[in-house]
Amino acid sequence: MSALLHRDEVLEQIEHRWGPEFDEIVGRLEMSPEAIAKIMTDAVPRKHFYDEFLGPFYDTEGVCLLLNKISRQAVHERVKNGTLLQVTSSDKVALYPIFQFSGREVDPNFKRVLSEFRNVTVGGWAVATWFRTPAQELAGDTPMDVIKRIGQAPPIGRASKKSRNKVPAIADVLAYAANTVQRWEAP
Repeated sequence: MSALLHRDEVLEQIEHRWGPEFDEIVGRLEMSPEAIAKIMTDAVPRKHFYDEFLGPFYDTEGVCLLLNKISRQAVHERVKNGTLLQVTSSDKVALYPIFQFSGREVDPNFKRVLSEFRNVTVGGWAVATWFRTPAQELAGDTPMDVIKRIGQAPPIGRASKKSRNKVPAIADVLAYAANTVQRWEAP
């Protein structure tokens, strides 16, 4: 589907959802068209230089809306507690890679793995890159490949006796994360 067709469908859906009340709603807001558009687009992931490899990204306002309108302080607490991955752009804007979300929450298996990095001194960019880099320890998959695969089907553990091929499981990702943390923190 072309971007133009997609754009038209999105605009059509917005109009459909607000229906004939659109003018009344906009009139009650007593805001400029720019302010209304900003509110409507804050939850949409932003384009960023690293989009191809790590993105797209949400900004803080977008994450607040995505996670059921939680506060900025709640977002900060989740980052501090190691349950939400944040990276900081060169112009000091907090960004959150979209790959960590499943629906309107952080993927539970992602949170389990991310917690392994809670006390490392490397920044969010290194951790985000780790999640998206293929690893021999995971049969050439990225940690996110394994996490997403687990989220789509019942967890697959060690290989059966029939098959000599082992499909990486969440335990493998956790072990790989622990080994990575040890390497990163080694003197």
